[in-house]
Amino acid sequence: MIVVTTPTGLIGSKLVEDLLAAGESVRVIARDLDKLVPAVRAKVEAIQGSSDDPAVLGRAFEVESGAYDRERLVPIGVDDTGSPFDEIGLGTPDFGVDFSAPARGLAVWAILREIGSRGIRERVVRHNDCARRVAELARASDELELLAEPVLSICCFRYRPAGWSDEERLDALNETILRGVRARGRTVTSSTRVGQRFAIRPCFINPRSNVSDAEALVEEVLTVGREVVGAH
Repeated sequence: MIVVTTPTGLIGSKLVEDLLAAGESVRVIARDLDKLVPAVRAKVEAIQGSSDDPAVLGRAFEVESGAYDRERLVPIGVDDTGSPFDEIGLGTPDFGVDFSAPARGLAVWAILREIGSRGIRERVVRHNDCARRVAELARASDELELLAEPVLSICCFRYRPAGWSDEERLDALNETILRGVRARGRTVTSSTRVGQRFAIRPCFINPRSNVSDAEALVEEVLTVGREVVGAH
């Protein structure tokens, strides 16, 4: 199924005709379905609306945002946070030609052209070292718990004060800490779940990231964690 978003325009109408002639299944989005040529209208699946409307695009492309992506669908003004990184905007990255058929080789070529194979190796090693540094600091701290051994440049851990054992309480605490770390703006990290436990999940892939950034993240988690626990 091929989706055409401007089926009544000069180029779009010709594209639809060529696709139908080639035997392709075509779905079109049009503000005014009456502008479609009757012969074309009979052969395509038509959806009335604007290609600027995410709901219309969702119907046309038959996709839903994954669980990891739901927060961008929360309207602005609802549950606002103190950090711009918690508001990732209204996005439609699944609805474009560049995302349906990306030129993956181009990105690899550009990186090799810029830093070469040696530079890539050095970057991978540095990023993996960042994750291992986080794990090292988590093991050495009485306030942190390593939830999973580092895998490549990813490390999963959480803040766990002495005497805290209730998992729901720990999950809520670490979600609060994550938002607090983001709001402070020094470091930004993501989250996941490890064995149903909420985990702070740094993944080091920024070309400029180094071990000092890993150490800064752990410092921020400890600082915010102590503030939150102290406030209660």
